[in-house]
Amino acid sequence: MIVAWNTLDRLWVPLDDDPRPYLLVLPFGVSGGDQTRWEPFADQVTREIIRKLRKISGLRVVPPPSAFTFKGNKLRPHIRSQLPSVRYVLDGFISVTGSSGIRITPVLEDLRDESVIWDHDYQSRIDDTNFFAVQAEIAASVSNSLEVAILEDEKRDIDEPPTENLAAYTQYVEGRRQLDLLTHDALRRAIELFDEAINTDPDFAAAYIAKADAYRILMTYFEKPIDMLANVSASVFDAINIEPESAEARSSLGLAYVFAWRWRDAWNVLNDARSRDPSLALTELGFALYYAGLGDAEGVHRSLAKANHLDPLNSELADWGNFAFSMVGQVDSAIEWAEEKMRLHPEIGVIFTGASLSASLAGQHERAIALAKKGAALDSRTPFSLIFLAQAYGRAGQVDKVRPLLAEAAQSNDYMCPYETATAYLLLDEANRAFELMDDAVAFRSNCLIFTRYDPRLEPMRGDPRFATLLAIVGLDDESVEAYPR
Repeated sequence: MIVAWNTLDRLWVPLDDDPRPYLLVLPFGVSGGDQTRWEPFADQVTREIIRKLRKISGLRVVPPPSAFTFKGNKLRPHIRSQLPSVRYVLDGFISVTGSSGIRITPVLEDLRDESVIWDHDYQSRIDDTNFFAVQAEIAASVSNSLEVAILEDEKRDIDEPPTENLAAYTQYVEGRRQLDLLTHDALRRAIELFDEAINTDPDFAAAYIAKADAYRILMTYFEKPIDMLANVSASVFDAINIEPESAEARSSLGLAYVFAWRWRDAWNVLNDARSRDPSLALTELGFALYYAGLGDAEGVHRSLAKANHLDPLNSELADWGNFAFSMVGQVDSAIEWAEEKMRLHPEIGVIFTGASLSASLAGQHERAIALAKKGAALDSRTPFSLIFLAQAYGRAGQVDKVRPLLAEAAQSNDYMCPYETATAYLLLDEANRAFELMDDAVAFRSNCLIFTRYDPRLEPMRGDPRFATLLAIVGLDDESVEAYPR
């Protein structure tokens, strides 16, 4: 159901009549002590405060993926340019005294005039779980300062510590630091650390959810998805056994199910996540990609609008949003989306790589090549970026440059997506090779197969009987698509 859609107004001005105070918590800085040791701890304190504030229904709080984009630049004009709707900013420092003493100093500002609304000093120790109570008190004080009431069940959630075991928490903090690096090696190290935290405290639900996220990101970008999906599922179910109401766990699993083209499971889990917590951008991204696979352009726009409202600087959303638009024929929307996201994330190569696709589909071949080159440079010429550079050259008619780039990509030990490689071989008029690679994509349960039905790059394959078989395997044949819920 491809439909015309000529504007992104619903993305750039979504739901702005929300009357709740809109708050950004900046990553807390560290004063004194070993910066390398204490910075991950300060980052996790920030995340815990954000998590607690987001439990308060009377507040609208920027989630961690967007909040942490300001770690390198907290200047107020920069914040206003990136998040013009935000009115309040909570910043702070953690001062280290001795081997385990800490002082947490939060400051709440009104971004309009940079006036201080509230500030306080809290004394605690890293070897005392009292510092979890400090985070809860900070959240309560911010809410009181903004004259927002906290409901009784929200207060109970805010007061609940993530774990009572400080050793497990220390392992978890280091795992979060590795997870945030988003490299292949760091993600693998993060999983090891989350396992250590879980072994130390088997009831540490946040560690299971973070482990699931690490496996899901490996599944999406770095390793054969077929090898990762069971690990995502197992980690999510472990988390749900501890926290039966966890929407975060269900959101991560629902997105993983979309990537694994488990369409009905994805729909059910994403709806379950949304019903428990409608404020998770990851859930809406899952819906957007679900709708993209089924060719529902209106559903893509609607879900991306909501996701963009909830977490506007989320890099995972920035990357996949461009693909979702491009795959349902909304190339102008994809280009506009990519332009905005490249402005917001000028150092993330995969966003430039994705932007080269929509530019190429629009016939903007010189621009597509330039964007793909920049993406490859920013990402140190990963196989993924090289494949898209090959595609940009091929669609521009420079087919002599396609094969050398594919050969360079193949020399790496990193996962080389067979689906995207197949689209490059189609530009060389090698349909048989492309179908062989699609067989590999099926065997690996490649996430890009969710786009098979409507991907314009696959047009040379559509008349071949093998393509109909491929659609049936992926669950995107006519009969299946008609039966899926919308």
